[in-house]
Amino acid sequence: MIDSEIQLPELILHGGSVLGSTPGSTSTSEADLCLRLGQIDPNPLADSDAPHRYKNTDQGMYLYWQGVGYFWIQSGRRILIDLEVDLDEDRLRLFILGSSDGCRIASTGLFGDACQRRGDARSGGDLYGR
Repeated sequence: MIDSEIQLPELILHGGSVLGSTPGSTSTSEADLCLRLGQIDPNPLADSDAPHRYKNTDQGMYLYWQGVGYFWIQSGRRILIDLEVDLDEDRLRLFILGSSDGCRIASTGLFGDACQRRGDARSGGDLYGR
């Protein structure tokens, strides 16, 4: 289950409902993923001028894209988003469903498990076992 403050129409649940269409309908402790907007404080990436950066710490992975903002991925279950500009949701979802969710999935070990079960793509297998 996903508890999101942000509408995610690209992710449609069985029955046709859209993820994020009823924020808070799932308790944060029950959700597999919780997406929130808010301030990241302290922010270990705030002291750099690089247009794109990341940092992996014991508290989670931090990502930054200039013109978008900061993303803090915690334990593969929570993404806190600190926008630096007023961003339309279509553009924001690109970063949520792309890079930040990719980092989240990788941090849970799910991608590595899939490679191990189906074969390593470098050795000729792929994630789908073909």
